[in-house]
Amino acid sequence: MEKFIKDYFNQIKIGDDEKVDSFQVFPLFSDIEYEVEYLMMKEALEQELLIIEEVSSSGDVNKLTATNKSDLPILLLGGEELEGAKQNRILNVSILLPPNEKTVIPVNCVEAGRWSYRSKDFKSSENVAYKRMREKSFEEQYEKRSYKIDQSMTWEQVDELEASFSIESPTSAMKDVYDAKSKEISDYMNKISLHDGQIGILAVSKGKILGFDIIGQAKGFENVFKKLLKSYIMEDMLSDEKKKEYLKEDEIRKFFDKVVEASERRIDGVGLGYDYKYNSDYVVGSVLSYKNEIIHSVFLSKSENGKSKNYDDEFFASIRERRRNLSFD
Repeated sequence: MEKFIKDYFNQIKIGDDEKVDSFQVFPLFSDIEYEVEYLMMKEALEQELLIIEEVSSSGDVNKLTATNKSDLPILLLGGEELEGAKQNRILNVSILLPPNEKTVIPVNCVEAGRWSYRSKDFKSSENVAYKRMREKSFEEQYEKRSYKIDQSMTWEQVDELEASFSIESPTSAMKDVYDAKSKEISDYMNKISLHDGQIGILAVSKGKILGFDIIGQAKGFENVFKKLLKSYIMEDMLSDEKKKEYLKEDEIRKFFDKVVEASERRIDGVGLGYDYKYNSDYVVGSVLSYKNEIIHSVFLSKSENGKSKNYDDEFFASIRERRRNLSFD
């Protein structure tokens, strides 16, 4: 691991946890103050400084164009969902868009049953892909040294999400599942706080670490706190284990020890900076850096094999059968 990245993780401060039943969230802090300025995707879209749209009128499932009209870079997070245009997508990788440029960005579809315009361009759906989906994408990118992700795998993960919650989306859209579970998600989120100076979260489910996300600047993290938290909540909801088991700070620190020991591969960023991919027996991860500053980092524990206990095989089979008649499969 690059020294500046390792040093950063070693100085991370772990705050007091907050609990919702057997779900724990630890706020993360840092004394390091970074200087690179950038906008977050949501604020850039709201200020009409960012336009994300299909690459052409006919479109390309795995590519979009992002036009940055600002004098500052704009940060897009890997796993963030984009809603609109011909079908909803998720970003394959975190990207720091160069100022005043158009960039082709790699994406995957999370709405297999639609290929028709709902809008000319995209907006933020306020969702980030759930933990297991991001985990598998990191593993694939590490092995391939590429930003491409198997599209069929992404569709299957959306199908599994539907089956696990017995929610059938008319267009096999990940967003429909998140929307259907919005009440339960809100019950979690109302009990978890954002703290002054917070730059990240680490989530634990039933005594097992799910992973963490860190944004290099507190104002950037505040902008995406809720959607990142929602991603981990969805993963906790996929398990119907009843046990209550909690971790303490020293056990969280041991996870960071595993993180800095992971094997590292560096790839040129899609936009500015470098993208580092990580893999070990315990974790997968990604770090986007620019000018030796960490812009976004995410490390996730490796899941045990198998599906969630509340996964419905018959429901999954019905989804697969229905999707054979949709636009993509």
